[in-house]
Amino acid sequence: METIKCKRCAMDYVRQSRPSGAIDRFLMEMHMVPYRCQLCAHRFWVMAWRKGHSDIQDDKREYQRLDVSFPIFFKGEHVSGEGKVTALSIRGCSMETVTRVQHGTIVSLILHPPGVRVPIDIDAAVVKAALGNRLGLEFLDLDAGEEERLRAHIETLIVTGPGELRKMYLNR
Repeated sequence: METIKCKRCAMDYVRQSRPSGAIDRFLMEMHMVPYRCQLCAHRFWVMAWRKGHSDIQDDKREYQRLDVSFPIFFKGEHVSGEGKVTALSIRGCSMETVTRVQHGTIVSLILHPPGVRVPIDIDAAVVKAALGNRLGLEFLDLDAGEEERLRAHIETLIVTGPGELRKMYLNR
């Protein structure tokens, strides 16, 4: 089987996307399958002739999360604090914090991933899930340069072997 690559950035880190409306369902009947690039977030279609072409994961996320562990600082209108990022994607992250943050709160973020000299600033993120000390955040607004730096870090996470990745995170 041929490797599927993003039509925009030509990377092969793509994930089958879920249909999201009548047009999607029609195109799937025409043997077209939607995919989402995990690096540039581009959604595109690929012709799939074989019946039953479906490798959609049980998890409904559009973007795959990568397990990480690094510091994060956040600030909102009525809340600020710090924590640890535990999972990262191009459009969001999961974090642990002792600070109570309500679902729907908008915050700015400063990410400090290992190997990145200047922290990555996320201008706006919304708390999509708040359960105990864990938060799920969706990135709403980030500068194009910051998005490129985030993308480069995620690409590094993808291509780095598990042992080397572990060293990178331990040697902070």
